Amino acid sequence: MKTSILVKAPILLAVLTLTASAFAAYTQPASTFGTAGGSSVSGNYSNVGTLGQPGIAGSSDSASYSAEHGFYPLLGGLKLLYPIISATPGILTFSLIPGTSYDLPLAISNAGSSTLNWAISKNVADSIFTFTPASGTGNNSVTVSANATGLAPSSIPYSNILIVSGEGISETVLIQLDLTVSPAPVMYTLAVTLKLATPDKGGGTVTSTSVTPQPVFTIPNLSCQRTGGLSDVTCSQDFPAGSTVTLSQTPDSNTQWATWGAPGCGSNPSCQIALNTPQGTDATFPYASMARISLGTGYESLVAAYAGAAVSDTILARAVTFPLEDLVLNSGKEITLMGGLDAYYAAQSGQYSTLSGNLTVGTGSLVVDKLIIK
Repeated sequence: MKTSILVKAPILLAVLTLTASAFAAYTQPASTFGTAGGSSVSGNYSNVGTLGQPGIAGSSDSASYSAEHGFYPLLGGLKLLYPIISATPGILTFSLIPGTSYDLPLAISNAGSSTLNWAISKNVADSIFTFTPASGTGNNSVTVSANATGLAPSSIPYSNILIVSGEGISETVLIQLDLTVSPAPVMYTLAVTLKLATPDKGGGTVTSTSVTPQPVFTIPNLSCQRTGGLSDVTCSQDFPAGSTVTLSQTPDSNTQWATWGAPGCGSNPSCQIALNTPQGTDATFPYASMARISLGTGYESLVAAYAGAAVSDTILARAVTFPLEDLVLNSGKEITLMGGLDAYYAAQSGQYSTLSGNLTVGTGSLVVDKLIIK
């Protein structure tokens, strides 16, 4: 029996150390954790600060350890019976200017077994930090908000602590909250207008992806989206004077890279704007027609593309389903039809164009690739 105890105890402690380290946000001596009976324990277990469970003790007797802390032997090992609270990250840091607010996520999860019913409270009541939801079951994401309304700029952070507790669990998890409020700098507005080269066709998104130098407070990203429509869409965001903002564009699946307006970034995926004064730019997204002929003219049907083709020509068809139509080739033309292409009329592996109707070759010839007829 003595030999059995000496062999099992190191294995048990190794498992606990690895489990705790995986969820650690800070180090706390085990003496601050109580056993299931509420008494303090000796020893020092590192990196258990983010774990709340029925107690951690360093007994060398694996049998009593299991009984006191919710483990039972299973196939020569140990299985945890109780839930364990894990909350990450262990510190939430906010940087704002007066009158602004910002949200950060907090992940709550059960690192143990059974069902975890958890609740969150604040160490000190205040109007600065809020969170939602305040309770839940099992794994969940909590939105923690900081609001600098009415706060004076200070080099000393406004702080509080979130306390995450679990039903039937004596231990709690503490999350540090820090808010630094900086003086409001001079701000300039950056406005972006999204345009479409073809009315009501295509679209895309423009977002701010970086600000240089990095502001000392949190600034929401500029985010602007347009899908079709006849009216231009304009979005704006204020940034610190003298900063450089990088804008990045994402065309939708029916659109090619947009052409930027001032300061002349062409059709690059991104564009940098220097805010020495308030600035504005635009991005014009060109629609990719469903089909086009080799000369570059775009069409929204294969029938129209065939009619516009030369005597010997190539029709480039995107990987889309064309409108219901019967394609009849009766003009004596020699046509090559290449299907399954992307918005830039480049080949795509495993992609096809679809003709919803009949295909009839009366006169002339047709060479076709990657076309589905149904």
